[in-house]
Amino acid sequence: MLVQALCVFYKRTSDKFAKRMLRRITRNKQLIDTVATLVYYHMVPVQFVDSQAKLSAYRRLARKLSSHANIAMLAKLALADKRGRNPTSQIPLDGPVSEIDMFLKKAEEARVKYQKEPALLTGKDFLDMVKPGPLLGHIVKKAYELQMDGIRDTEELKKLTLQHFADDIKKGSS
Repeated sequence: MLVQALCVFYKRTSDKFAKRMLRRITRNKQLIDTVATLVYYHMVPVQFVDSQAKLSAYRRLARKLSSHANIAMLAKLALADKRGRNPTSQIPLDGPVSEIDMFLKKAEEARVKYQKEPALLTGKDFLDMVKPGPLLGHIVKKAYELQMDGIRDTEELKKLTLQHFADDIKKGSS
């Protein structure tokens, strides 16, 4: 329990520390946000491999990174971090790191190494059932979440999404 609490604390504070440090040397907000995002998630690659994360987890991670970075960039940082932790010497480790190689392989398998997965359905696909508005936004978001879970058939995706919001759609049309 204590280890989990320390990990959460570390994760919450590390990106803030990175931002504070970078603001002293640059005013480039995009660079600061990118580095802070990568620092925040830099331990995820090894955690994903150790926990045998599903492809949907890789898709979700790519979506979280997409506004600033990508999985390939994250893997490079994780590789540097792993190599810098030599338990027997102060000399950095050299060569491949199996966890990072596996992480990249799974990201390629999920087709999200360099960018998030594009949405299969958009608001236009639901306009025959729902008027533009907040509900439509919720429906599109849910469709993307279901897609992240592995549903690739657009008709099935649309059907499952609409089933989830059936009551809300009925209220909106009455």
